[in-house]
Amino acid sequence: MKRKNFSRKIKNRVIIIFVCLVALLTVFFAISKLSNVHKNIQNGRISTKEQYQNAEITLGCTGDILIHSPILDSCCEDQKDYNFDDIFTCLKPYISDLDYSVANVV
Repeated sequence: MKRKNFSRKIKNRVIIIFVCLVALLTVFFAISKLSNVHKNIQNGRISTKEQYQNAEITLGCTGDILIHSPILDSCCEDQKDYNFDDIFTCLKPYISDLDYSVANVV
């Protein structure tokens, strides 16, 4: 019993250390990218933000789109490929004008 608890503690600590390392690496790369952008702005290679004040982007996103087995089976074209075009036809007018859209299909 003690061995299982000890093993679980080690596993949890390894996971925590891994997550912290990933977070630190992400921050490090984000800072280095920002400093490169700042240097390029100072050197005149990138235009200043005044030129982009009126820039807009339209985003769309939705939560889980749960696909039940009968619907999944009806979209199966062969044993490996699925075609969901018919299901999302009604949504096309809502998402076609977006610059970027995301749907989490489960």
